[in-house]
Amino acid sequence: MAQEKHSTKTKIKKSYIVIAILAIIVIGGLAYLQFGGMMQERTAKVGNLVTVNYIGSFENGTVFDTSIESVAIQKGIGDPLRTYEPLQFVVGSGQLIKGFDNAVVGMKAGETKNVTLQPQDAYGSYSQDLLVTVNASSIQTQGQSLVVGGSVTTDTGAKGIITKIENGNATVDFNSPLAGKVLKFQITLLNIKG
Repeated sequence: MAQEKHSTKTKIKKSYIVIAILAIIVIGGLAYLQFGGMMQERTAKVGNLVTVNYIGSFENGTVFDTSIESVAIQKGIGDPLRTYEPLQFVVGSGQLIKGFDNAVVGMKAGETKNVTLQPQDAYGSYSQDLLVTVNASSIQTQGQSLVVGGSVTTDTGAKGIITKIENGNATVDFNSPLAGKVLKFQITLLNIKG
């Protein structure tokens, strides 16, 4: 009788051990499937809301823009009036330049990619048609004098830089300052939604 009780207790203990092992195997298997096993990691596609950090530079390595404050300060382009934060946009919506938008497609959260964009995929080629000469007196300056390098904004919101003042006329360049330039971006995809 004592031997039967001992045998029953041993069987119960073994049953609990088997159940515990099975539970560990099932939970481990589910975690494996969910976190990178057989299921593919999600990649960014058109229509997703994504969040990225970026560093933009010219071919010579000079940084012209970034979403990361420490990089801006280190590279000497920090602006105390700017809020540095990750950039959020809908992939394929046309909110950003084409090459940057396209570069994010297929990226996974946590991935960093370096891309080089030709002008046609960035801010376009420099256009002589966007150099406009106007009578200097027609430019409203809010009480400031016109100077070469000064900026102007039209009634429609177009922004330009005064490149020349001569004989009462001002030449204004409405090209983007990045037009005609090859741009490099380091993009880190932080999050994908949608």
